[in-house]
Amino acid sequence: VLLNLVCYFSHCPQAKHTTVADTPEARRLAENTKIQSNVKYHEEFEKQKGKFTQVADDPETLRIRSTHKIISNVAYHGELMKKEEMEQKRQLLPEKNGAPQGSAGDLKT
Repeated sequence: VLLNLVCYFSHCPQAKHTTVADTPEARRLAENTKIQSNVKYHEEFEKQKGKFTQVADDPETLRIRSTHKIISNVAYHGELMKKEEMEQKRQLLPEKNGAPQGSAGDLKT
């Protein structure tokens, strides 16, 4: 096993030294470049903020949202129970000319 590891590591590329020195001036320039890049990024971000919306409002989403709002309002305000009560009251009203009031038979076209 040791022989296999020696053979494996002998073929690995070794890091080569370069003549470029990491001087304080080079470090300062790299740091300034990083800061300037970050400043430009934030400047563009502030310009674009509020100019566009990232959430797409496609017609299907808008339709579902409005339907959900209607259903929620109906449930919250008790419209279904009011409708049932009105239907019960309408059935208790006396008949007029042999047909219950409010039926389609009362309409003349």
